[in-house]
Amino acid sequence: MLRVTLAPPRHLATRCCASARPAYKLTVAYDGTAYLGFQLQPNERTSTVQKELEGALCKLLHEPRELLGLAAAARTDAGVHAAGQVVSFSAAEPFASGPERLLFGLNSLLPDDIRVVVCSPASPGFSARFRAVGKRYVYSLDAAPIADPLRRRHAAHVWQALDLEAMRLAASHFLGTHDFSAFGNVATVERTPHRTVSRCDLVSGVEPRHLRVVVEGSGFLYRQVRNMVGALLLVGKGAHPSATREALESGLRMPHLAAAPAHGLCLDRVWYADEPDAPPELVSLALLADNDMLRVREPSPCPSEFSESLF
Repeated sequence: MLRVTLAPPRHLATRCCASARPAYKLTVAYDGTAYLGFQLQPNERTSTVQKELEGALCKLLHEPRELLGLAAAARTDAGVHAAGQVVSFSAAEPFASGPERLLFGLNSLLPDDIRVVVCSPASPGFSARFRAVGKRYVYSLDAAPIADPLRRRHAAHVWQALDLEAMRLAASHFLGTHDFSAFGNVATVERTPHRTVSRCDLVSGVEPRHLRVVVEGSGFLYRQVRNMVGALLLVGKGAHPSATREALESGLRMPHLAAAPAHGLCLDRVWYADEPDAPPELVSLALLADNDMLRVREPSPCPSEFSESLF
């Protein structure tokens, strides 16, 4: 007999087998220079942030990586940095010495360019990826004729003079919910190209050469932020500010658009609905998505198992 089930999206779904294991939430910072991104790669010799984290966790918890169920809020690309990446995993039992000792234990095993800055218990079945309601990326620019060698790993050098006001006008066109196909990676197929950007600001530092592009939103296509920054640089060098709006409306990539270099990008913050500083508009957007959850399905043998969502 069929029944109608109120089923939350995948990021709220909890399966019986996973809920039995204690869950943890880590906030992780890393310099991405030496890594081929966050995500584990098929080639075991490839160095990734996930590989280092799982290796340290396996030593401390004496469990194989397959049981950890490690997930990250964002799978940062090769060379991209993070100040506030969020990672979730589960363990067979609570860490005997508590989260603080787990944090220090992990940092004693991790390389110097990766650090766990916060470790806390999480609700059963917590997923850093699917429960995130928003992210903030910061792209750093070194805008001066001669590059600053001390910032070469974390800021992209631009030697040409930039029209900052034109860039700010172009950035304003990104605000709101749009089809960002023109700013995604052409080789990647996404479930939907529509994304919501709640902030896109060009911020000047104490020194005029230190510029930051701050982008906040519910989620992003692969390389979307780097392509957005690349578009702003084209405008700063002479393209008309309306070019970003026209690309959004047409879905066509801007002529000569190239993604900004990876090393200038940093995942600065990930928000969850229960955090007091989470942007209200992004929390509301997530709640609206959660309301679209009526499903028709067969009864489940597990009372706490929810049906899959489209999101």
